[in-house]
Amino acid sequence: MINNTGAGKRLRDLRLKQNKTMDEVVREFNERFGTNIAKSNISRWESGENEPSLAMAKRMCTYYDITADYLLGLTEDPNGKLE
Repeated sequence: MINNTGAGKRLRDLRLKQNKTMDEVVREFNERFGTNIAKSNISRWESGENEPSLAMAKRMCTYYDITADYLLGLTEDPNGKLE
């Protein structure tokens, strides 16, 4: 199991900050991007069991309006200003 301190933790924190369930994220994400991800994908990403592909990570950044630098833990600023 991957240590859940990186992208997965950030995805979980972002979802909870927006008071969304995984089901809501899955529905909205699939509608917005024309994808067919499952709740289990989101669960595995958030728990650190798996990581999203680069294409999915890019979409997650768009969905949550964050930068890839933030998602990857390179900055604490969701807008991407490097420390």
